[in-house]
Amino acid sequence: MMMAAAAATTASSTFLRRRCRHHGIVIRSSSSSSSSSPAASASTSSASYYHSSLSRLRHRHPPLPSKSVSSSSRHRPPANTNSTQLSSASSSASASSLFNNNSTFDKIVKHSFPGAITNSTLVSLLQTTLYQKHNFTSQNTLLATSLCCDELARELEDELVAIYGHNFNLGGLAGFPFAGKTGFGAMAAHIPDGGYCLLVHGPHVGICQNGMVGRVERRGIKLVDYCCGSAIAASNYLRGITHGEKNMEITSRIQEFSDFQQSAVRELILPFGRRLSDAELGISFFEDNPPTTTNNHHHNNHEDHHHHYHQTHGNNGIPGGQGRMIALPYALYDSQKVLINDILSKCGPGNIKGGLALLGGIQINTSPESEDYFHPLRFDFFDSSGQCVESILNEIVHGAALLSSSSSSSSSSSSCADE
Repeated sequence: MMMAAAAATTASSTFLRRRCRHHGIVIRSSSSSSSSSPAASASTSSASYYHSSLSRLRHRHPPLPSKSVSSSSRHRPPANTNSTQLSSASSSASASSLFNNNSTFDKIVKHSFPGAITNSTLVSLLQTTLYQKHNFTSQNTLLATSLCCDELARELEDELVAIYGHNFNLGGLAGFPFAGKTGFGAMAAHIPDGGYCLLVHGPHVGICQNGMVGRVERRGIKLVDYCCGSAIAASNYLRGITHGEKNMEITSRIQEFSDFQQSAVRELILPFGRRLSDAELGISFFEDNPPTTTNNHHHNNHEDHHHHYHQTHGNNGIPGGQGRMIALPYALYDSQKVLINDILSKCGPGNIKGGLALLGGIQINTSPESEDYFHPLRFDFFDSSGQCVESILNEIVHGAALLSSSSSSSSSSSSCADE
């Protein structure tokens, strides 16, 4: 409860820090901020500084009157937001309110991706949890990511960079850790002495304002584009194999360095042909392989967190083709998880200094007017010997539920007051 409350007070400040930084307005923390908790950065004493930053942001980039994909920015300044709203605990419970994420769109996202939470909620809970449980700070933490090359994947990355500083990139197309063991070894050598690494990995998927999965509106482009293009191309390749399409070329051209990564993505998705085909038919894509319950090594089966959500999803209003698009990022995640685990088991022991926090999940990219989402599937802490000693996923899941409940209660109270 305390972690959720602390995270709630930081959500708006995290959001404002990112938006101001993007538009060239620098917010510098005081010299004592590095030794204080994340919650302190959003205290009442510093609220006025954020409000003044917001005023400068609005003056420089006034809100647009209506949605326009061709002229909008993913970092549009929040409209209809005042100092009272920012300083109140109810409004700061979720910075997503500063975007145009209405309750209808939120339901659309969570219908296809139950368990998804907004980026601002994720980042606030992550920062607070890591500080309170393991003393991760901006001074002693190296951020590393394995996310897709797509510019949309930079949204979450930028928010984390605003807290922890520069990022060591391990990822490539579709989010696979193509830097491999060599890249991980180089990254580990850059962890501050006695400090930690925060490693975030996962594929991404787009969702339109109308709920179509696998496409997304992009800034300055009229065409509603595919997302993730690499993943969908690999899925189409796999579909051609499983459906026996004519003239389907099956080769092992992974040696072609001019398109090495995409060739690898196509090969790495091959084991999931049946799962994707079943999902396309509207069959729950875990029915044939239900998750098992285990308490080994503090995991409590958290790596299979997504099984819980989609085991009963089945034909719950999801068209067949959309079922494949929803199942696709989870198949990619499972494939990437195998690679990440292999890299950690071989390169982690003795190299990750104070320890490593591993966050894995699905990035969900939305239109320029909406905040992005993330479905956390794994959040583990590895000690200096490279052993996974604790799952802290519940801190995120339960914290997000508390924030959502608080936000809903506040909205209900506001509605009653308006009446």
